[in-house]
Amino acid sequence: MSDMAAPEHELRFVGAVGGENVPAAVLAETLLATQRVVHLLAMATRGQSLSRRARVPQDVERAFPVLCLVPREGSYIAPIMIGDPTSGLLTPLEAQALSDSFEAVLSAAANGDTAALQAAIPDARWREAVADAVGRMLPRPSSGFALSIRGGRLVRELALSAAREKIEALATRAVNTSGSRAVIGYLQAIDFGERKLRLRHPATSRTFDCIYAARDDVEPLLLANARELIQVVGEVEVDAGDHPVRVMEVSDIRPVDLDPMPVPVVMVDNVAIRPVDDRRLQPRLDETSQIFLLEHAELGIDLAEETRADLEDALRHLLPILWLNYAKADDGVLTKDAQALKQRLLAAFTEVPGATPQQ
Repeated sequence: MSDMAAPEHELRFVGAVGGENVPAAVLAETLLATQRVVHLLAMATRGQSLSRRARVPQDVERAFPVLCLVPREGSYIAPIMIGDPTSGLLTPLEAQALSDSFEAVLSAAANGDTAALQAAIPDARWREAVADAVGRMLPRPSSGFALSIRGGRLVRELALSAAREKIEALATRAVNTSGSRAVIGYLQAIDFGERKLRLRHPATSRTFDCIYAARDDVEPLLLANARELIQVVGEVEVDAGDHPVRVMEVSDIRPVDLDPMPVPVVMVDNVAIRPVDDRRLQPRLDETSQIFLLEHAELGIDLAEETRADLEDALRHLLPILWLNYAKADDGVLTKDAQALKQRLLAAFTEVPGATPQQ
């Protein structure tokens, strides 16, 4: 094994009658859920914001794949390794840290230890997402297979399927309840008397009603955007598939804005970091996940947010991080790909001491 590789882990499948085989569907579902756990942990560790669908950035996908090794005997053992040492995006410390987090989360889940899970993932939203993904690693009871995991720094084999109820309890969340969020749909009908809108969901084509408060500016906006995509923010009631069925207490209504976004001037240690040209970035909308995306591989930008305003805020937050972690970092601590990103950032931006973001 390369000295950059994280420790191996073994996913062990045991059928009701033993055996050396496992159905492809059972194996695939567990591996996909395992990959989801790893991606979520990598994103949480890197301090990324959690969108509703927790979309995985390309650099995380490249750096943190779950690599499948040659199967081994012993019921059915699927060895895996976390992280690709050939990607050029992963240091040995990052690989080991992610492996340790993976083990800590699975240990907490197997023991139903809420405190240990909270210590491993402090943010409640990330913790909920990871716990849900861990639950999806388990083969369905109807399959007749149980899952355990061993290896890495684990001191004992974790019988995950035997802890199904504990894991489900950690991942328990309310369903079909209201929560404030953004929803996008095509404006189909307006009832100004009842202050009610009817939107058509772009992915499912189902319609749902939105109840909004009286506002002087809303009627002209709605009339100007009839049959167009608009976004509302309010208390959203969803079905079992997380699709909106009604939106109450709408607090914001606005058209979907996909105009090019200027690269802002940001401050880092009282120094303005300014783009060298009038560069603009093109956001796009993923209609299925209802998320605004902003991607620019040359500058290391890969963002996903529920609203355009959140996307603009995320860009202003990301640029100083990129500048400090890459443009100002010593080459000796950067991988080859990171050094290339550093040079692109230095070519795209300039430092202006004493300036302000408006200058």
